[in-house]
Parts: sequence; structure tokens; C-alpha cells
Amino acid sequence: MNPEQEFYIPIDGTIENFRTHLLSHPRTIFSAEFGDGKSYFLQKFIEEPSVQEQFVFLKLFPVNYQVVENRDIFELIKYDLLFQLFLNGMIPETEKLDEKLVLQLFCISHGHDILFELSKWAPMIASSSEQVATIAAITSAIKPLKQLYNKWETFKKKNGESDYAYNSFLQKQDASMLYECDTVTSFIRECITQYKQTHPCKRVVWLIEDLDRIDPAHLFRILNVLSAHVDYAYKFGQSVNESNICGNKFGVDHVVLVLDYDNLSNIYHHFYGADTSFNGYMKKFCSDQPFKYSFTNQRYNYVIKYLHEITHLSEEILQTMLPSDTIKTKTMREIASAILDVDRSIFNAPQYKDINMEVELPKGVLQVFVVLRRLGFSTQDMIFALRRAVAQYPKAMISNIGGYVLTMHNTFSTRMYFPSNHTEMVTGADIKEIFPKTATCNVEIYNESYNADNKLNNYNEFVLWLLSFVCN
Repeated sequence: MNPEQEFYIPIDGTIENFRTHLLSHPRTIFSAEFGDGKSYFLQKFIEEPSVQEQFVFLKLFPVNYQVVENRDIFELIKYDLLFQLFLNGMIPETEKLDEKLVLQLFCISHGHDILFELSKWAPMIASSSEQVATIAAITSAIKPLKQLYNKWETFKKKNGESDYAYNSFLQKQDASMLYECDTVTSFIRECITQYKQTHPCKRVVWLIEDLDRIDPAHLFRILNVLSAHVDYAYKFGQSVNESNICGNKFGVDHVVLVLDYDNLSNIYHHFYGADTSFNGYMKKFCSDQPFKYSFTNQRYNYVIKYLHEITHLSEEILQTMLPSDTIKTKTMREIASAILDVDRSIFNAPQYKDINMEVELPKGVLQVFVVLRRLGFSTQDMIFALRRAVAQYPKAMISNIGGYVLTMHNTFSTRMYFPSNHTEMVTGADIKEIFPKTATCNVEIYNESYNADNKLNNYNEFVLWLLSFVCN
């Protein structure tokens, strides 16, 4: 089971806002704090059918560029773009690629076929008789390997060798060509141009992701290289027209950098000084203000609403037990894993029984304990979480957990002390009958002075008993 497939936070409004923003900005920055759901949002954005009808995305991940020289970054960008063009079916069938590159792409796109065929006869090689196994393996592999070879030949004929100069580029990088429109750049531009001609309703977006993952010492070096790919016709005294290098590199309609704009500003001033103009520097990458996105509040509010539906505890109680900073640094995968299918982590939860009835007690608090445990809360943290909720909402909480108190003490009625918001007071509760329909208790709440009798000992013992039903 993939938790993320079952945990979807509605972001339709934000998707539409970013779509509108993207249409009006040839270059922009998608800004959000690290861990705030940039990747989650962009994945949902790209998968949105209305977005797919309007845009095609060429994605780059420059995190690996920091290990190479500046001059090599240009070549890696073009190589990655060629690969993205291939993945998106944007290389015209009339064009041909170098056989070595085609073989790489074939192995990637047909990797499942290769592994499947090899897996069928590889075990035979490990049999006791090496000679027999080898012969048998070769015999059994002839047909599928021949079929695989035929696939390769068909693939190669469709994408085989030609006289384009970019074949030699793919084998040996030409470090001298940094800005000019070399043959590889021309080929990429030609592919994009032809794609837009055959898909007039689509706009090509160059999406540069994971810039937050780059070491700060290398980040601006890579940004400086990327800056040479936009608005640089003036470098050669050329006028802006369709026949030379101008506007967005490679003729893409939009360039999107994915990073935390505010954090980048802090890094910039740290490296270049507080008086330097960060906004002026970033104008090269952003034709207007960045699109700032915050998923933290949306994510937290949705988690609380989701848990309310499961636990039937009020949202106010849940917010007290699960403060917003608890999940601020968590990824979507971690949050989904924490809140989904919580009942499977509750074992042998007790039922209240007396001579007249048997009642299944509400599991809301136990379910919250499961979530807190999965999020990494210690036992002491969970004791304090329940303590905060009881102190803030004594009647609602004690009514909800009162059945467990009666079950633990094996009695029809008891007095129990709980923490209070007042340091010198405790909350006393007379817990009486259970209402069968709701499994909540009739309770009377009062305040009492906290004295040397240490009345809260029973409370800690009670919470530890509750936690015994939750999987660690």
C-alpha cells in the first residue's frame, strides 16, 4: 500500500493560481520553504489533466552539477534536455541519434524486458552442473535474446546514426561553445520548435528542480551558469529576433526555478554582503515577483480535519495534542504513514463490562497516541500531550476517557485526579455511569488544591496503561 495514494490534500485552488501565474511569466521562481511540499505540489500540478493539456515539462535536477566545472554544466544541461526530449516524445522521427546514446536510452526504456529475460535463465547458471546449466541457459535464452535483439534493431533503425555534429558532442564535450548557438543547441531548439508546431496548444516549460539541495557554496555558481541561458542576445550586440539566440534558451516558453526565495536571499547576502542587491540579481531569473507557496498551514489543517473524522475528537482537542510544529518538518510521506490505518497499531483495547452491558470504548485517544508514536514522540511527550488536552478541555476529555478509568479500576464509579492549568490545583473528576450509545461517561468536574498526597500519581499510571495498547 502506498500511503500517498490514499492521502490527498486538496490543492485545486493553488493549482489554478500557479497555472495562471505561469501563463503570464516567461521566467519565474516557485518558492517554498524546504520540506514545505514543493515536490508534492509540483507532482500534483503536472499530473492535473488541464495542466497536461496546456503544458509539457522538461525537468532538470542540477544537484549533481555541483561536482563538475562551470564549462561542463552547459553540456550537462544540454544532455539532460536531450534526454527529457526523448522521454516526452519530442524528438521528431525524422531525426537520428548517435547509436551509443540510443543504446543507453533503449536500456533505460526497456530495462524491464532485459531484466525479465535474464531472470528467467540466470538461475539455471547456478545449478550444480555448471556445464549443463550453461548449455541449458544458452538454449533457453536464444529465443528471447533474439527477440530482444530485434527490438534493438528496430529501435536503432528508427533512431540511428546520422551526420549531425551533435553525435560527436555526445561523445566528447566541446568546452569552447558556451553561449553561441552550436549544433546541439540548434537541434534542441529545432525539436522544441517542431513540437510546438505540431502541438500549437502546448507550452514548453523548463522546470529546474531541487535547487534547495545544492550546497550553498555551489548554488550561485550554478545559478550564474543558468543565467547565461536567458536574455543574453545583447552579449553579442545582436537584435532580438527568431533567428538568433534570444529570450529563453532553447526556445522554451517558460523557465521555472524551484527553491526557497527568502532562504536564497539570506545565503546571497551572507556570501556577497548585506548591501548587495539580491533583487537585482534575481531579475535575471524572475520576470516578476516569485510565486510563493506555503503548504504548512494547508497540510496541518487538513491533517486535523482528517483525524477528526477518524477519532471523533474535536479539532480543538486535536490541535492541543498535536501542535502545528509537530508536523512542520515532516514530509508528506511521513505524515501519510503516521495518520493512515491507525487501528492496525492498536492491540487488545479493553471494553467496559458490568452486569448489565458490554460497551466498546471510544478509541480516539488511542488513535492519537498511535499518530504521536509514529511521529517520534517519546512516552513522556505523549503523557504531556494528554495532560495539555485534559487541562484545556477537562469535561470533554475526561468524559471520553472515563470508561478506560473505570475499566482499569474495575469499578462502576470512581474519583480520579487530572492535571490542571493552575500549578497549585488539580482537576478532580467523579466518573460515574457510561452512556451505551456514545460510550462516554457522566462526569462531575471540580478543582482541588494540590497537596502532599501527590494526587497525580494515578494519572501517570493511567496514561502508561493506555499506552500499553499502542504498538511501539
